[in-house]
Amino acid sequence: MTQRLKEGRQILFGLLLYFGFQMMSSAAEVSGAFEATPDWVKPVPAFQTASTHIDSDYGLHEHLSDVQINALDQGDTHIYNATEFSLTNEFGVENFSTLDIAFDPAYQAVKLHELLVNRGGLIIDKVKDAEFTVSAKSIDARELSYDSTLTLSAYIADLKVGDVVRYAYTISGDNPVYEGHREFSFHTELWTPLDRQYVRVLAPSEQPLNRRVRGDRHSVSVKDKLGVQEIVYEQRDVKKISTEHDVPSWHEARGTVVFSDLESWQDVANWGRSLFQLPEQTNNEVVKLANSFRAQNDSVDAQIGAALTWVQSEIDTVSVDLTLVSDAPASAEETLKHGFGNSSDKAQLLTAILRTLDVNATVALVNTARGLEAGDYPYRLLAFNHALVHVERDGESHFIDPSRESQSGVLGELFEPNYGRALILSADAASLTTMSDKRSAVRLAVHKELTLPGVAGQFIRTSLNQGEQLNESMAALTVVSKKYGLLAEQIRNSLQEGASGDLERMYLDYYQVLFPSITALESIEHQDSANNLSTSTERYSIEDFWNTDEKVGEHRWLYADDIIANLDLPRKVDSRRHPYELAHPVDIQETWVVPVSADIRMYLQEASVSNEWLTFSKSAVIDEAESLATITFSYSTLKNEVAAQDIDRYVASVEQINDHASFYLQHAPSLAAAREATVFPWNTPKVKFWVVFIGMLYFTGWWLHFMRRYRKSMDYYSAEP
Repeated sequence: MTQRLKEGRQILFGLLLYFGFQMMSSAAEVSGAFEATPDWVKPVPAFQTASTHIDSDYGLHEHLSDVQINALDQGDTHIYNATEFSLTNEFGVENFSTLDIAFDPAYQAVKLHELLVNRGGLIIDKVKDAEFTVSAKSIDARELSYDSTLTLSAYIADLKVGDVVRYAYTISGDNPVYEGHREFSFHTELWTPLDRQYVRVLAPSEQPLNRRVRGDRHSVSVKDKLGVQEIVYEQRDVKKISTEHDVPSWHEARGTVVFSDLESWQDVANWGRSLFQLPEQTNNEVVKLANSFRAQNDSVDAQIGAALTWVQSEIDTVSVDLTLVSDAPASAEETLKHGFGNSSDKAQLLTAILRTLDVNATVALVNTARGLEAGDYPYRLLAFNHALVHVERDGESHFIDPSRESQSGVLGELFEPNYGRALILSADAASLTTMSDKRSAVRLAVHKELTLPGVAGQFIRTSLNQGEQLNESMAALTVVSKKYGLLAEQIRNSLQEGASGDLERMYLDYYQVLFPSITALESIEHQDSANNLSTSTERYSIEDFWNTDEKVGEHRWLYADDIIANLDLPRKVDSRRHPYELAHPVDIQETWVVPVSADIRMYLQEASVSNEWLTFSKSAVIDEAESLATITFSYSTLKNEVAAQDIDRYVASVEQINDHASFYLQHAPSLAAAREATVFPWNTPKVKFWVVFIGMLYFTGWWLHFMRRYRKSMDYYSAEP
């Protein structure tokens, strides 16, 4: 463990002790945290919301959500919340007897107003006999992660089925990092039914909050009186929403209303620039680092790659949510001193280093759920959860992430994440910038060479397997995988963590689905190239290669399994209402090299599939001099979503690829006499009519029998190994 990491954990341990004392102090003062409902609140009367039906899916039914926001004083917002729900079964009693209120003690305070139970018309005040605790949300010194949010919990011990619980509280205070800007939101579509939703917002008439609405628009009452703007939103009998699997986040349709004093993305960029402002005087340590990267790397792109790698590997990524540390970036000097930082800290440091290298670098804010791609995305101030660095080089735009695990290579060859759209905090930023898939593809090239068991007492060997000492009954398989970009980084990081044994077991388990008797001949050989390419070589022996059938003899289906593993099908197809999100971009080329002879027949048909979502091709080339066939499969995705009305057509194309992503070998020595043509792709110039005819007879007879086995294997290839 490095000294820097020890110091970081000591700091977090100190924070844990500090907040531990804060929690004990807070718990001791809970009894004094009750006060009357504030005068500015106009609460919905208690226990007067009628239910049209009772929903028992979760053991409770929500009757009332009463949220009122007092935004009259800039920087001192008060949010009142009253909730009523009934417990509909024992599951609800067991799981909802504890009420939780989360807050950040650094800038927020909680006041409780009510804690009541309605039991058959009898109103019981539970303030005195409820058990109160205050607890921290999470801490993990090993991962250098901490969340300063505290949770005030009230446990009511004697609740019963049929009880209606009501609790009300107010949270006061604003995060000072927002510099007085305000943004509040609520959902108009909910995951559970709700009898009545009431929202009331107060703001100064001369500084009214704008409203952005996603989803159905409901009536809103707006009144101005004595310099106060009052906005009231209300709906009753709110049905729970239903969703479909794998709907793209940028098609999020959940109804939402956002109140904000920021209107445009330019307003947000102006706030963000002040937050990420670099000092006029560059820190000496930053200058030293930049000079070292310049001295050790000839090209600017290599200098950028070296700076990125250094920040990723030498500055630990830590999630610390403590007052301004959580949102406002630390200075480059502070981050270097501590040796750790969150995404904002690391983006600020990398930007400082790159600018010292005379690189056009700027912090960019993103939403990792890609919500910013939605045209009706309602959030502004609270839209982002991650910081990147945008680099402009030779007219091209790059987004690099200093919070990723250590990458290797130069700018342009590194994996660059794509979160849809980003807000670049440049002086001329007026809107979001579309990110690119160009450097975020999952790229894989797999080359597989097969040595078959002895035929007529002899071995047929391919180039990669020459010299292997195998039992005559064994086959041999050599797999060379070239992984680029993200896949290369994943392999590299796994090896750095000492997971080579895990990778070997995982790969062997993967091939045992098709070849139960497969055995690894040696450890996997890994080679890491400077251009972010990882090459893995695997060598296996297969004891019982051929499947045997009394009618057709020895045979074997072989698959483009890496492509099959990446085929993307939705769980729900029929009557789909929303688009389906595709895993994109994916680019895979898979090649099989197999021996062919008078005794070994290969059956395949060249194929291609192409549409607006994907492309696939399958082709074969025969080297008759070497008696080898090379079968090449290619698969690429073109888009990241399929519209609901096109889902049937998309599924049909994937099933078509499934049908063609394989070929068939037959060992038939009894048919070897008097044959010149020994293989059967359609492009072989010497193919004879009788070979085609006999092959089709066999092929037709075996098809239904082997398709069952083929389809069963498809179930396995639903996720990348």
